Amino acid sequence: MNDFGFIKSLTHKKNEFQSFDEFLYWYEKTKTKNQFNVERLELSKLNLWRVNKETGNIEHDSGKFFKIRGLRVNLINQSKKNNWDQPIIDQPETGILGFITKEFNGIRYFLVQAKMEPGNINTIQISPTVQATKSNYTKAHKGKTPLYLDYFTEPNKAKKIFSYLQPEQGARFLHKRNKNIIVHIDEDIEVFENFKWLTLFEIKKLLKYKNIVNMDTRTIISCIDYFKEDHEASWQKGSFFENCLIDKNKNINNSLKKREELISKTSFNAQTIELNSIESWEKNAWEINHSTKQYFKVIGVRINSSNREVNYWDQPMFQDIGIGLIGLIVKKDKKKGVKFLIQLKAESGNNDCIHFAPTVSVSNYINNNAFYKKYFTSDSQKKIYDQLLSEEGGRFYQTENRYIIVEVNEEVRIQENFIWLNYAQIIELIKLGLCNIELRSLVSTFPL
Repeated sequence: MNDFGFIKSLTHKKNEFQSFDEFLYWYEKTKTKNQFNVERLELSKLNLWRVNKETGNIEHDSGKFFKIRGLRVNLINQSKKNNWDQPIIDQPETGILGFITKEFNGIRYFLVQAKMEPGNINTIQISPTVQATKSNYTKAHKGKTPLYLDYFTEPNKAKKIFSYLQPEQGARFLHKRNKNIIVHIDEDIEVFENFKWLTLFEIKKLLKYKNIVNMDTRTIISCIDYFKEDHEASWQKGSFFENCLIDKNKNINNSLKKREELISKTSFNAQTIELNSIESWEKNAWEINHSTKQYFKVIGVRINSSNREVNYWDQPMFQDIGIGLIGLIVKKDKKKGVKFLIQLKAESGNNDCIHFAPTVSVSNYINNNAFYKKYFTSDSQKKIYDQLLSEEGGRFYQTENRYIIVEVNEEVRIQENFIWLNYAQIIELIKLGLCNIELRSLVSTFPL
């Protein structure tokens, strides 16, 4: 059994460096201390970016970072045919999302960063120690190297606890993946400005707040396998998390078989096309919009920042229309703990077709009639978790989703592409890189 002390960190309520209130004060002060400005800009006027006259694709002059191009999707599953075009973010490189951790007096702490991203609703959110694309850490922007990067790129600098390759938003990115990493160090290191040591308990506590913990922090901590540690006497009796840990069955053969069966029944083809060729989308100087004014749009922004690797840059971003709904249905059994209703979902940017996803995952949910939506919009269900959380602020402009976990006591009608899984099985699927980022975000929010 590999006991890295994650459960101790998860149940340790006192931080020896500062109180929780002192941390919140520091966070608010950091937001006002640094200078940030984000303004809208016409797409054709983005510095170091160009709209290709022949293709309409939006590209960086260096050929690096990412480009925005078109995608044509043909999907047939469950006898339903669905064809559409859309813009997609093409970023064919693997980034690093990583936490440095260290034990102080037997408790594991995580080095978090108060990081500015241009798309963040509240400018600064609590991020991993390192959060960098390959273009960032190879300094394609000609700026500074991200702090602490060497602990993730130099083999002998730190002990790697885990490193999992995880998919990003499949409906917005084309085949995008990042390494989710946690490393352990023994040495004392300098804690630079905008960084603090936090326990897992405190990170979980911050997840109760609106738009403070960013998506990259959420996806990393969702990968932690608590079943590798001794947790028999660690939880308050009857708590939600204790119920999650009751069923230790990690067998995922049935879920993998079901996924393969659905893939065999699904006709899925997604081809990149020129952005000028996408149908049902309208373009003007400021944005690219769907003709129905739904889904999302492509915009341009100019950023000035006092605490990033570069102080000034322009870039295109995606902006969702409305608030999305990311929902998970839970059923509790007194003897077997809890099970979660998981969807096997095909998304346009996936390179392996179908991933495991939340029960409901839709954008602009007020105008969306997704199956099972009623369980999340009704006041009659017991809500385990309910909060607005932001999506990745480096590519998505002020995009937030309502993350909800509901406990349902009634019988739930199961559709063909859904399956009941326990927490141990979800963790095994996460480690294989088969759970989408929305499901991983929900897993990170599981209350103690």
